Amino acid sequence: MRFKNLIIVTAFSILVYACSGATDALKGKKRSEQSDEFLVEKKSPLELPPDFGELPKPTDQENQESNEENNESEVKNILEIESNEETFGIKKISIKSAIEMKKEIDKLVDTSHIIIMSAAVADYKVKNVSKEKIKKESLNSLQLEKNPDILKGIDGSKITKIGFAAESENLLMNAKKKLSSKDCKIIVANDITLEGSGFGSDNNKAVLVDMDGEETFPLMSKNELAHKILDRAKKFIN
Repeated sequence: MRFKNLIIVTAFSILVYACSGATDALKGKKRSEQSDEFLVEKKSPLELPPDFGELPKPTDQENQESNEENNESEVKNILEIESNEETFGIKKISIKSAIEMKKEIDKLVDTSHIIIMSAAVADYKVKNVSKEKIKKESLNSLQLEKNPDILKGIDGSKITKIGFAAESENLLMNAKKKLSSKDCKIIVANDITLEGSGFGSDNNKAVLVDMDGEETFPLMSKNELAHKILDRAKKFIN
């Protein structure tokens, strides 16, 4: 099996650091026969899981050899913030709207194996955007219109879709509904009412839901959770 590409869609780039070695991890290939570790430059202050070991920085020669491997396997991170920081093995694509996000994803779907859609995309957008400042005296109301449902619109026969469900009630029920309605292989469900978990935290307590059932994890770092997600995703790669 030749692994193609991995798309990670995030509001922030915490998840992506744990996926720096994802292209090799998913296909079980090392970039160097002299090392048991995946060659990923650590540029995040977040701690990697213990089983991933200390990741050595690749040499210029190893970077060149990697790039020459038939241009295969690349991680692409589509994110909603400007980021000039580089992470080895990851191409970052900055966008400013849901429409831009959809266009960038559509370009990559046919050449990728997995999309991890962790971004919380706004359901609505302003219908009429003004180029000038709107004076409060003239503003009586705002008209909204729906943004496209990006995850639902992706053809699940072309790519393995992994979605997220941030819920305040009926966590498992809503996650299972989303698994079906969005045609996903995995839903990562988390309770947004828990303190120290999810939004605004480096940790998360999540449940991975697929057609075979669900697996509940204790509170852990988002780096650790990213590895759990990738481990579960392997079984859907043919």
